[in-house]
Amino acid sequence: MGQRGPAKRPTTLRMLRGEHRPSRIGHGEPVPRLADPQPPPWFDQRHLEVWQRLTAEIAGMHLLRRADEAVLVTLVRAVCRHEDAARLVMAEGAIVEGKDGQRVRHPAVIVEREAAETVRRLAREFGLTPSGRADLGHALPPPPPGLGPERLLSPPG
Repeated sequence: MGQRGPAKRPTTLRMLRGEHRPSRIGHGEPVPRLADPQPPPWFDQRHLEVWQRLTAEIAGMHLLRRADEAVLVTLVRAVCRHEDAARLVMAEGAIVEGKDGQRVRHPAVIVEREAAETVRRLAREFGLTPSGRADLGHALPPPPPGLGPERLLSPPG
């Protein structure tokens, strides 16, 4: 069973918010490489355009990591799937004629809603929503080298 409650904040974020007690700082937290994630070779041109747009925004917030590649692929696919479903619903309407002549909800409405939920959830993880940015604390520009949270753990000298 998973842990209850909200997800833990990264150590660097807690330190930026003023936490400096050693008992509250997770020294064993893994640090992902700074390498840029790469789009999969099977992405078509539209997926690559969405990839470029999203990675530019995420990189601008200094959050782009190779470790997030699979999640980023899922986000890009959900954005494209949402756009496809939305176009279909706009063209054919949210209510269509069923197999027996009755009026039913267009199946693309469900696809659109599920894709929108996936986009919302993953976009928040990357700080691409207002609440996501607030949670990540990236309203401030990154500190210059040597003046970031690491200085709090370094011995004076």
